[in-house]
Amino acid sequence: MMLLDDAPLLVKLIKGYFSDVDVIWRNREKIRRLQDKRLRKVVRYAYNVPLYHNKYKELGIRPEDINGVHDIKKLPVITKDDIRNNFPDGVVAPGYNRDRAEKLSTSGSTGKPITIYVDRFSILQSIIAYVRILKAYGERWNKTRITIIADTA
Repeated sequence: MMLLDDAPLLVKLIKGYFSDVDVIWRNREKIRRLQDKRLRKVVRYAYNVPLYHNKYKELGIRPEDINGVHDIKKLPVITKDDIRNNFPDGVVAPGYNRDRAEKLSTSGSTGKPITIYVDRFSILQSIIAYVRILKAYGERWNKTRITIIADTA
């Protein structure tokens, strides 16, 4: 399906772009409130995913216990093995439409590959964010080669 054929997805992308594009110009307090709000939303969503739900339950955590970024230390750590051992049913929220998602896997360079589902919106949103970062650093998005050097330690 082409992007232009999926009007709801296109509207969601445009809305997301314009609501996020000015975030870097907000003051620290507004950015912190936005981070807190988005974290609470992710935690509520994750609570419906069996793997996360079980981890939260083991620690006695409910979504309303997480009020913002300052509470992130309360959240359980999820390991690669957790994802591998619980894929697909344990890492996918009930009602998630797997038919509208891509199944992506890591190369497995550190052991066994990890497989996840990623929806089209998230893929496109990541590409837009990547292009935005390149632009912020004065790079062109359409270069044929780019080298990213990172400290992996």
